[in-house]
Amino acid sequence: MLADKDGDGLFRFVTVGGIDDRSLAGKPVLVGEKQIAGVMGACPVHLSTRSEREVILKASALRIDTGPGSKDLDVGDYATFATRFQTAGPSLMGKALDNRIGVATLIRLFRDVPEHIELIAAFTVQEEIGLRGAKTAAYNSDADMAFILDCTPANDQKTFDGSENTNYRTRVGYGPAIYTMDGRTLYDHRLIRYLSELGDQYDIRYQYRQPAPGGTDAGTIHLSKGGIPSISISVPGRYPHSACMVARKSDWEGLIQLMTAALRHLNLDIIAGDR
Repeated sequence: MLADKDGDGLFRFVTVGGIDDRSLAGKPVLVGEKQIAGVMGACPVHLSTRSEREVILKASALRIDTGPGSKDLDVGDYATFATRFQTAGPSLMGKALDNRIGVATLIRLFRDVPEHIELIAAFTVQEEIGLRGAKTAAYNSDADMAFILDCTPANDQKTFDGSENTNYRTRVGYGPAIYTMDGRTLYDHRLIRYLSELGDQYDIRYQYRQPAPGGTDAGTIHLSKGGIPSISISVPGRYPHSACMVARKSDWEGLIQLMTAALRHLNLDIIAGDR
């Protein structure tokens, strides 16, 4: 978000949500309602001192440059990465796939809703700054249970020294990831078992997300009212919170297949037992 003018066509800015400072310098952006082109500029590497080159540039050290005469922009306007969505072999590449994949999945599921259930969908906002949209949506919906569709960091590449990475959260290409625990939620074991058994029954590849910090909209949904039984299921992706995320199309298709089966067989007996 533009925070202050720093010259003709130059703006200081602040980040909203968990943006990785390492991904900012040199990235093209689109600014304001008219999507005016700009770039997050920094001093060229060959003109920087050695100590400057060894420091990760923070947002406060960068400026958005839209060129002189940018009269349609002002403090408070938002800038977004100008990354275009594309496919590369089996991969999906684009900005904000977390949470655009969740939105696309909901749209697909609404094409064929089973008649025996009432499916309520919420395209929530402001997850990154406090789960605000999910909190109001959960309170208003009075749902019997909740499935949170999202992306999750894969972190599945080799370590810098080439040793085996045992600290990955999920792996791309291994199917959608069912959450068991994260920094905000202990997920409902009845729904974990329900999705796992459906995956086995229909031969849909899935994986479990390793317990780790972070969280999803479930963090506030499962606490709403008397407590809504909740489960998160996500598509793994590399390089989240940067200008471009990479995910596998097969993992997204697996999410759609698993959720289609979950809705088809859904009934209240699933959550009738003890928590």
